[in-house]
Amino acid sequence: MQAIAGGGAPPLAVSETFRWLRRAVAVAVPILAVNTIFTAYADDMPVFHHVAVLPAVAVIVVAWMVELSGVRWPRLALIAAVVLPNVWLTLIGHDVDNYLFLGLLVAWIGFVGTRAETVTALGLAFATITLDMALGASAGTVNWGLWTGWSFILLLTWFMGLSLRRQERLVTELHQRSQELAMLLTVSRSVASTIDMRPLLDAVFDALGTVLDYSAIAVLTLNEAGDTLTFAHMRGPNAHMSQEQRRIRYAVTDLDTAWGRLCNDEPIVIPDVRNTMAEAGILRRVAADEQLDGGYGVVCSLMWIPLVVRQQIIGILSIANAAPNAFSERDTTLALGIARQAAVAIENTRLHGRARQAAVLEERQRLARELHDSVTQALYGISLYAEAADRALADGETGPVATNLRDVRETTQEALGEMRLLIYELRPPLLEEYGLAAALRTRLKTVETRAGLVTDFESDGQERLAPEMEQELYRLAQEALNNVLKHAHAQRVQVRLAISTERAMLEVADDGVGFEPFLRGADGFGLPGMRERAQRLGATLQLESAPGAGTRLRVEIPR
Repeated sequence: MQAIAGGGAPPLAVSETFRWLRRAVAVAVPILAVNTIFTAYADDMPVFHHVAVLPAVAVIVVAWMVELSGVRWPRLALIAAVVLPNVWLTLIGHDVDNYLFLGLLVAWIGFVGTRAETVTALGLAFATITLDMALGASAGTVNWGLWTGWSFILLLTWFMGLSLRRQERLVTELHQRSQELAMLLTVSRSVASTIDMRPLLDAVFDALGTVLDYSAIAVLTLNEAGDTLTFAHMRGPNAHMSQEQRRIRYAVTDLDTAWGRLCNDEPIVIPDVRNTMAEAGILRRVAADEQLDGGYGVVCSLMWIPLVVRQQIIGILSIANAAPNAFSERDTTLALGIARQAAVAIENTRLHGRARQAAVLEERQRLARELHDSVTQALYGISLYAEAADRALADGETGPVATNLRDVRETTQEALGEMRLLIYELRPPLLEEYGLAAALRTRLKTVETRAGLVTDFESDGQERLAPEMEQELYRLAQEALNNVLKHAHAQRVQVRLAISTERAMLEVADDGVGFEPFLRGADGFGLPGMRERAQRLGATLQLESAPGAGTRLRVEIPR
């Protein structure tokens, strides 16, 4: 926000209205100067007016040039430089046209000046025309019409200046509201599209920086036990950040009564951390006086905004400014609005992390079961076959040895295939980088084709799905293909993936022995876990199978 040229005025935005008015005044000043000088040479004017008007107009024009150039100077100097020459011209009897400078002055000061400057300009302008009327009365002539006319002009121009100023402030407020709405929209988009904590908080900090002036900002989150606050992310000068990071955790009991207010969803504003208010004392105890002594260049005003979700506090948004009394009620309201959205996003990020950890644990347990049911059993079988061969050799019987070695070879190949499958499941290539279709195609080539199956893959639509959706669909296909390898005794397997704007569909079909889906033993094929995955996706799962007729699994997800 730039300040309007001149001294003593409150800061206003240098807007298009100001630029337009400044150009208009710049055009009006030389016109009025020429007109004032021209009237001095009229037939009914004394000769000495020719000399007197030139320095008077020069002073006025120079003052306006300084004012319009943007030089910061006392605006009372402009008022004096316009009024005093007009008083001199009035005293020598040169009036009327030069009073237009007074009207221009009143309008300009009414727009850019303070209230005191506006009253001063208007009062001195009235005093000048009143002086003219008094001089006429002393000569025996009272020109009430002239005084009334100029009074009306001065009041009209003063009102015009005030109206423009009011319009300017309304436009500025509208611009601020637009910025605030844009900032809230930016935060809404960011929190809806980001599930990682650091990028999420960076987006919140950036959005706040567009509407609030801060020297440091931080988010502290509450632990599961609800007794400790921990820095989740902060932004500020390096020295201040390193100082804060010395003590990463704060017990909520250290915040004393301030914590109770924050839990009641009440923001806390400390205008000056060095004053005697209770919250400032709490801050000094928590941060330690020696830390604050070095941090006064960063933290002088402080605002704590509670992060609340479902009427439960989950953390604090802390905003600091290096100047005292930096935060207004509007700033607090804005910060509170952003904190509402940030709190929901932080909680969603936490829930997503917990769900991801639960999924990892579930996957580990599944792999452990797979290892136990397949590879571990195979290795145990190999050890039994080897032991039997060893006993046969000790007894001098070579026939059983050949049979046992053949069993060892077959079991080893089965175990190798199982291990290859498990290793592939641990690191599904291409899924994250190239998408579901590429991952499924590679899986078929790497596992099923090597196992001797004839594979067929069809893909309709190149659009990528959400990462979570692709992961779940891949796991569903993985379960189905594993069943084909282990149980179906199939010769051919077909996988079809179709993605459109309305839905996504995955289908896995084989020509194996099939089974009866409604029998109690069918759950041994991993169907409950597949149904749970489909339910998490909001998808429908259809299974078609019969003994000797193969199996077809179809999953459809609305988008």
